[in-house]
Amino acid sequence: MNKEKIGGRIFHTQGLANDQEDPTITGNQIMGVIVCKIPILSQIAKVINNLYSFYFVIFIPLAILICLELRKIIIYFFRKDDDDENNAKR
Repeated sequence: MNKEKIGGRIFHTQGLANDQEDPTITGNQIMGVIVCKIPILSQIAKVINNLYSFYFVIFIPLAILICLELRKIIIYFFRKDDDDENNAKR
């Protein structure tokens, strides 16, 4: 039996992480199509999925940012306490 006559076109697919081709499918088994691809989102997904890139591009800068903000908060409260003590002595 020829699949070409039953379901129209035959499609051969393969996942990104697969070495082997997936089973063939016919046109009536496809549920959607890609309308638009945004390359930057693909690159971001690749970075996030790579463990080393995730640490160097996302986790470490975020940790540094949090530390700097905490430093600002701590310095603000120490200066506020010093100002309060100076005002109390006057």
